[in-house]
Amino acid sequence: MHRPKTRSVLLAALSFYVAAVTISIEIQNARGGYPFPNREYRDNDELQGPVTMRRCANPRTDQEQARNRVIDIVESFGMLQYLAAPLLIALSIFSLKTRCVSIYLRFLGMAVGVTACGFMLYRGYFTSLG
Repeated sequence: MHRPKTRSVLLAALSFYVAAVTISIEIQNARGGYPFPNREYRDNDELQGPVTMRRCANPRTDQEQARNRVIDIVESFGMLQYLAAPLLIALSIFSLKTRCVSIYLRFLGMAVGVTACGFMLYRGYFTSLG
């Protein structure tokens, strides 16, 4: 019986997780009217930093509900992206030296990790939460 390779399974699972979280954040971000990236500044002064994201207390519209959902996702799974995406990139690079992982899986892991890091940095998940 063939035993699955641990590194391949880990790379595939981490790629799936990072991609699923990134896609769900972007879908909710679009539905919520793109609250990320938050480019609103206190007193219109960039030196004071961006205004922190606020939840709608009583969401009445679909957009307000989606905004609350995207904030919830970012506060939980989105923060794990700051660890998972760089780990995925590192694992993909580390797997380049071994032949036990498919080249397609290595490329997929690298592409997903770099894309997720790009969205995290551009959208400013962490800094927008305050």
